[in-house]
Amino acid sequence: MWKFSRFVSASKLLRSRRFSTAIPGPCIVHKRGADILHDPWFNKDTGFPLTERDRLGLRGLLPPRVISFEQQYDRFSSDIV
Repeated sequence: MWKFSRFVSASKLLRSRRFSTAIPGPCIVHKRGADILHDPWFNKDTGFPLTERDRLGLRGLLPPRVISFEQQYDRFSSDIV
């Protein structure tokens, strides 16, 4: 029973911090291009805005459409159910 209560409290925490990030603002990144896409810490998939794609050398490495993290999360959640 204690495992279930731990799971419930963890799921409440995840729901309350659903779209938060570990880094509150911009940070200096020393990686460029494919190195960012291979690093799970920095990879936002299609969530990179066009200006960020230009600065990080990602133009042409990702599909041209920008999809927000919220939209990616909702699409992923609907695929699971």
